[in-house]
Amino acid sequence: MVEKGLRKEDLAIIVLLDFPFQMVGGWVAGKFSTGDRALRPWLLAFWPRLGFSLSSALIVYWFPVPPMTKWFLAFLVAHSVLQSFVG
Repeated sequence: MVEKGLRKEDLAIIVLLDFPFQMVGGWVAGKFSTGDRALRPWLLAFWPRLGFSLSSALIVYWFPVPPMTKWFLAFLVAHSVLQSFVG
């Protein structure tokens, strides 16, 4: 996306906002992956993770021409947070 016009500052904002959600997501996954059904969270997240991979490829394919709107940046942040949560 950087090659298509996403500024490095915008990418840094996306990663900065995504980091706390990754921490909480890892903690939640750790809580749910104990006991008899340890792989249950992985099995439940498989199809959403596959869907987010497809949508990521489509976002890169249809990336808008700069300048990028704030709504699209907010969409990228939300997509990144949801993708890291199911990951």
